[in-house]
Amino acid sequence: MTNDPNIEDADRVQEIRETHSPGEVNREEVVYDTGRERQATLVRITQLVWLLGGLLIGLLGIRFILKLIAANPANPFAALVYQFTDVFLWPFAGLTVTPGVGNVVLEIPTLIGILIYALITWAVVKIIWVLFAPNRSRRVTTYRQNRL
Repeated sequence: MTNDPNIEDADRVQEIRETHSPGEVNREEVVYDTGRERQATLVRITQLVWLLGGLLIGLLGIRFILKLIAANPANPFAALVYQFTDVFLWPFAGLTVTPGVGNVVLEIPTLIGILIYALITWAVVKIIWVLFAPNRSRRVTTYRQNRL
């Protein structure tokens, strides 16, 4: 590292602040690790993706159980779950037969949707890390030359 008071590179920012008062000099050195800050941001973003994916998968699971126990579709909660999840199950509609006895329904497309949305969530998180993770392959060489 050089003796430059304000050093900035790919992974860290260093600031040196000096205050002078009669008889003393106060020196404060602040180092920001931008690589860690970037990694912390990526962790938060991927946690948000997992949260949203988990909420969707959870709602699909609730729908599957409600259909399996023949919940009353006129109930406000069941109706809300069915209406919200219908949008996400549209790509899987008619993919397989949906066996049922009376009001009890085994929604296989919902199980397939749970699996597909879990895979999509996982893939999005991996893509975020591949594209935006801090690069750890940097090499720094510092040279000092004394002048006579």
